[in-house]
Amino acid sequence: MSIATEIAQIRTDIESDLLPDTCAIQERTLVPDGQGGNIETWATVDGLGSVACRLDMKTGKETLASGAVREFSAWKLTLPQATAITTVNRVVVGSQTFNVQAVSTGQSWEATKRVSLEVVA
Repeated sequence: MSIATEIAQIRTDIESDLLPDTCAIQERTLVPDGQGGNIETWATVDGLGSVACRLDMKTGKETLASGAVREFSAWKLTLPQATAITTVNRVVVGSQTFNVQAVSTGQSWEATKRVSLEVVA
């Protein structure tokens, strides 16, 4: 069996058995506000609908900024390898919305797409 065939099988196995959640990938749209400006809105990317995924919390901490405690958490999202997503997108998993911070690219034998996320405040 060739490596390409094995990687294709691994991707199929991961997508069918190891991605228990679903998410919506959103893109930003600017809508005129009637006063010469725009309002930012977010909508699910056409044609994607619900995407199989797995969401993992990587770190969590509190920081002090301007005398106030600010919570910060970093998350990692696993998606099917062929999923189209970039750092201009947002992701909604359940009731949580995340900004995309980074997207994995160029790994050897890429079986999934890994995305670094930050919770939208």
